[in-house]
Amino acid sequence: MFSKIKVKESQIPWIIVIILLIGNLWSLSIINWYRTQFDDNLELAQNHISGVKDTLMGIIEAKAVNYEQLRVLREWAEMTSTQAAMITYLDTNHFGLWERLSGSMALLEALTEDLMDNVGEGEVLVLDEFSLPRLSNALEKLDEAIMELFPDDFEVGNPWASPQYEHMDRAIGKIEAFESRIARCWLIIPHHTVANYTSPEDQAREYLVERLGENYVETYLTNYSIGFNTWEVENWLVEVTYDYTITVGDYIATRGVYFQFDTQGSLIRHDCVPPIDNLQPFTVTREAAVNTAKGEVDKSYVELDAEIYWVKQFNNGTRAHKYLWSIDFYHSEKLSSTGDATRVLIDPKSGKVVNVDKYSWIAIS
Repeated sequence: MFSKIKVKESQIPWIIVIILLIGNLWSLSIINWYRTQFDDNLELAQNHISGVKDTLMGIIEAKAVNYEQLRVLREWAEMTSTQAAMITYLDTNHFGLWERLSGSMALLEALTEDLMDNVGEGEVLVLDEFSLPRLSNALEKLDEAIMELFPDDFEVGNPWASPQYEHMDRAIGKIEAFESRIARCWLIIPHHTVANYTSPEDQAREYLVERLGENYVETYLTNYSIGFNTWEVENWLVEVTYDYTITVGDYIATRGVYFQFDTQGSLIRHDCVPPIDNLQPFTVTREAAVNTAKGEVDKSYVELDAEIYWVKQFNNGTRAHKYLWSIDFYHSEKLSSTGDATRVLIDPKSGKVVNVDKYSWIAIS
C-alpha cells in the first residue's frame, strides 16, 4: 500500500510559491523561445528580401534580363513571401504588416512567372526606355520599404519587438508603393510582345473619340487617372478613369467613366460611357426634374436628393445604361434605422419620367 504524504499547514504557502515560480519560469522560457524564433525569422526575411533587391539591381545594371535571372528572382520572392507569412504567427502586433509584405512578394513572384512565359530559356529581353524606368522605380520603392522594415544591424535590437503602430503604417505605405510599381511592370510584357502596342490610356481615349467624337471628349472628358490592381491582377490590371463633367443650369457634377485592361494590356471591359442618344448638352434643370418627379409621389416626404447618375438597370432588372436624373423622396429621414423612399428617374434631355421605384431599408445592428 502507498503511504500517505502528510503536509503541514505551514508548508502549504511554500508549495504554492514553488508552483508559481515553476509556472513563471515556464512562461518566461516560452516567451524567450518566441522572441528567439521571431528574431531568427525576421533576419531570414531580411536576407531573402536582400536577395530580391540584389537580383533586381543586377537586371537593371545589365539593362537586360534572361530566363535564369527571372528564375532566381522568382525564388527569392517566393522565399520572402513564405518567410513573411511565417512571421504573422510570431508577431500578432504587426500581423497586417507581414501579411502585406507576403502579398507584395507573391505579386512579384506572379510577375516573374509571366515574364518567364515570354522569355524562353537562352533568350534575353533587352530593357528599353519603356521597360527600364519601370523596373528602376520598383527597385527604388523596394529599397524604401526595406529601410522601413529592417534595421541595419539586428544586434541593435528588433524594431518590432514591441507594438510600433505608427512605424507599421509607414512601412505598409512603402510596401503599397512597391506593389503599385510592380503592377506597372506587367505592361513590359505587351510592350515587347504585341505589335504596335498602345498604352491603356491611349486605348481608352481612342475608344471615347471613336464613339463620341473628339470635340465631345475635349469638352466633357478632359482629365483621367490610372489605377493598378495589386490584389487580383488575374481579373484586371489597369483601370483608366475619365472624369465626366455634367452640367445643366447651375448644376455641376463629375462622374467616372471606366476602362479596365488585363495583364496583356487588352481592354476587357468599360462602364458608364454615354450612348449617342444620351449625350450633352442636357436641357432639363434640377428644378424642372424635381417638379416633374413630385407628380409621381403619392405620399409626403421629409427630404429629397436630386443628382444625375449613370443608371445601369432599373430595380426590375430592365437595362437602362443612361445618365438620368435620380430624384429620391425620403418618406423617413435618411439616417433613420428604418424607412422607405420613392425614386423617380427622369431623362435629362426630354424631361420624361423613365421609371418610378419604391424601396425601403432596415438597419442591421
